[in-house]
Amino acid sequence: MENPKSEEENWLIRAAKRLVVLVPDLDLDETSLGRQIWNLALTGQKSVVLLSATQNIDEDLRIIQRLTQIYAVANDPRFRLETIVKYQFNWVKAIKSVYKQGDLILCFETHMIPYRIFWRQPIKSAITNNLKIPVYVFPKSAEPALKNKSKRIPAQERNVI
Repeated sequence: MENPKSEEENWLIRAAKRLVVLVPDLDLDETSLGRQIWNLALTGQKSVVLLSATQNIDEDLRIIQRLTQIYAVANDPRFRLETIVKYQFNWVKAIKSVYKQGDLILCFETHMIPYRIFWRQPIKSAITNNLKIPVYVFPKSAEPALKNKSKRIPAQERNVI
């Protein structure tokens, strides 16, 4: 994995007590993501939380499978790693429910969430505007590649008419 883009990001990672990695409903390469998380967690032997949110109980098995794959790659006895699935549509509320002082939220540039009725916004904007907590965005070049080129529509949006 590349080094963080700036000294500020480098400092954020070193200063964090725990990393909360947002695992969205995208077709990410779980192995690559697990390696990146492992590399970041070894910086100071930080605890890591893999957080996913859904409102659709039917997606439960796919989410658990994804988190299990990432967990298998990133797990190391030198740091604590846990997975959490929040059954709610609102990512900001899901983050707020697990956030502790000293946490650093890790997300992807491509992770977009609903904003108002018809718009979408980057999750980083929603977190910084609503929760005022530190966020580290994986550099675009460090994002795990999509498994396939087709753009998958998250389940939350497939059900909207």
